[in-house]
Amino acid sequence: MRELRVTNVRFNSDTVKKLHTISDLRCREEEKATSVYTFTIWPKQKVYDALTLGNSHFYTEVDGYRADVIPINDQHGQYVKTKPDSTGVDNLLRLPEF
Repeated sequence: MRELRVTNVRFNSDTVKKLHTISDLRCREEEKATSVYTFTIWPKQKVYDALTLGNSHFYTEVDGYRADVIPINDQHGQYVKTKPDSTGVDNLLRLPEF
């Protein structure tokens, strides 16, 4: 299973920064054998599909908090968010934009 750290997000709109307006996620993947990092841009739908299929694991790390990214399908459509943790804020929204 691939493990990718989400480092940045891109929004569809500059005015409304909500989870369902995230368009792309910038991810870092480490090749364990060589410790080489690769950065890739993943469209939100591709992340959602990979999580739903179970062939990739995405997570964030913000201010020392690690949170897993999970797929959501609700009235806003299909999108991704982090599992609730003690911060009370979705960690994807705390990531810098690119």
